[in-house]
Amino acid sequence: MRPHIEILSMALLSLGVWLHAIPVQAQQHLTLYNFGHLNDGELPYGALIADANGILYGTTSRGGVHNSGTVFALNPPAVAGRAWTETQLLSFDGEKGGSQPLAGLAFGSDGVLYGTTSAGGSDGAGLVFSLTPPAAPGGDWTETVLYNFTGDPDGFSPNYGPLLLSQSGALYGMTSEGGANGVGAAYSLTPPQIPGGAWMEKVLWSFGTGMDGSYPLGGLVEDANGVLYGGASGGGAHGQGMLFSLTPLAGGAGAWTESVLYNFLGGTDGTSPVGNLTIGTLLQHPFVLYGVTAMGGGPTNEGVAYTLIPPGKPSGAWTETIMYKFSTIGTRQYNPRSGFAVSPDGTLYVTASLGGLGPYGGVIQLKPPQQAGDRWKQAFLFHFIGTNGNNPAGGLLYLNGVLYGTTYLGGEQNYGVVYSWNTE
Repeated sequence: MRPHIEILSMALLSLGVWLHAIPVQAQQHLTLYNFGHLNDGELPYGALIADANGILYGTTSRGGVHNSGTVFALNPPAVAGRAWTETQLLSFDGEKGGSQPLAGLAFGSDGVLYGTTSAGGSDGAGLVFSLTPPAAPGGDWTETVLYNFTGDPDGFSPNYGPLLLSQSGALYGMTSEGGANGVGAAYSLTPPQIPGGAWMEKVLWSFGTGMDGSYPLGGLVEDANGVLYGGASGGGAHGQGMLFSLTPLAGGAGAWTESVLYNFLGGTDGTSPVGNLTIGTLLQHPFVLYGVTAMGGGPTNEGVAYTLIPPGKPSGAWTETIMYKFSTIGTRQYNPRSGFAVSPDGTLYVTASLGGLGPYGGVIQLKPPQQAGDRWKQAFLFHFIGTNGNNPAGGLLYLNGVLYGTTYLGGEQNYGVVYSWNTE
């Protein structure tokens, strides 16, 4: 069984009732696109990315010509107030070309997009792909399968975490299953030295060894020294999930070293970390990690937002501080499924997949303390009501004072939307 994955899937598909009585917030919120027209994409999950021209790129987990998902671009209007224009860049074939992309995309310096599908490929275990832009305007984008997962020992079903394009040019990611112990793996893909050659996959770590974690449901982030950080939704010393680092050996040869940074306790502490970690700074700390858990934290067990602070000395322990507890009380929003977007002033933004006025989830703002002893200040920026979106399970993109995101459901045909929120 895959309890953590099943919890996510049930939450994503559990809401189907519409509520029209609540007025839609105007001005700051815009619905940029409604999915579900003809062979359009459906059910977007992953976070968006943007190029230098402000064009947004993302994936839908279903829809398209073969109902196996799509990659799309959303072009901003030339004149303010006009409609955004959606272009379908790729319709997955459901077979060797992949099926059901659940994560966002990564950009290469040459404009190539990189992503994963959770199913499909030569062994049905998912794959890693690239999407190359056309040589001339109006041409077709070209999909190339870089790697097909097999399950054992290399991993099975890369799910909710986007690929990380590292400083070295390698791609890093995680699978929620497979690996040597069947409960997930962290991997790298190294580009070929000769054009047209094969990308080389390497398992950096197979989870399920002792108490090191299981079923990772996010991606990896990298610090300036090439150390990777992530979380596993299950396992750990208390069976409630854990956070870890992966450190390469000098010169890049040999095995990577995993270090357990924090074991969640459950209860008020949080259970099942999900989404990507975010690297940031806080007061006197030049390096901290921010993240969320899908459950735990309080009387209603609906997740927490936390800070993880490294030790002051090499042999010390990392310290977890809870910034905010999600709750079902009243019209509060709850069940976060993705990590944070951060603005230049350190303000954090996160989506909650459920609850609120709708109660279809919304967007939450967390402002950092200005001095030691102060608390983080929380505000509900927006509540989805169904017709303008439902279940914003994916992450946010912060770009020049505007947040961009997707909802898994809702909109005109209940197949999801792309939306924006002006924070200024």
